Amino acid sequence: MSTLSRFICLVFLIQLAPSPAGNAEALSQGEYGALAVKLTRQGLAENYAYNVLDRLTRVGPRLTGSPGAAAAVELMRQTMTDLGLENIQLEPTLVGRWVRGDIEEACLISATIGTIPLSICALGGSVATPDGGIRAQVLEVKSFEELRSSGDKARGKIIFFNRPMDPTRIDTFQAYGEAVEQRTRGAAEAAKAEGIAALVRSIT
Repeated sequence: MSTLSRFICLVFLIQLAPSPAGNAEALSQGEYGALAVKLTRQGLAENYAYNVLDRLTRVGPRLTGSPGAAAAVELMRQTMTDLGLENIQLEPTLVGRWVRGDIEEACLISATIGTIPLSICALGGSVATPDGGIRAQVLEVKSFEELRSSGDKARGKIIFFNRPMDPTRIDTFQAYGEAVEQRTRGAAEAAKAEGIAALVRSIT
């Protein structure tokens, strides 16, 4: 496979994986459809894109403006250089930067089962927890609609968004897209309902 063909496969597969094979048929429309399908099938057979993706994810968290993001950019620049591509350019960009705090702790306090530590990670872009921490009752919801219909029940509570990905979806991107809004918009929706914090399950 030529360098350019391999790179095109990489781009296709990062966009498509792990889409069902039927999506390849959808690519067959248009002037370059047959070539797109040929490259995609060859790329799927070689797993080259997955190997690159594996290396990229091993960089770690890649929040905008973070050292991890810069490392990921450099990795992809080097990958393209190794493929023999020419005229690779990095564009300087000014972006906002969010820095995770040193302490990430939460626990469930129950009169019945005692205190249970939780494994948590602060959401990028979220506001800081007050110095004294937050202690409140938890309201569990499965959707924004359920939260909005809860009325005064949400006021002053920690809103726990507990909707998993749909395991029956063949297209995992669709399943992820249906659930990830809890993470991207959960804090804002909790604030609208007058909750004092948002807790979101691991989407996957």
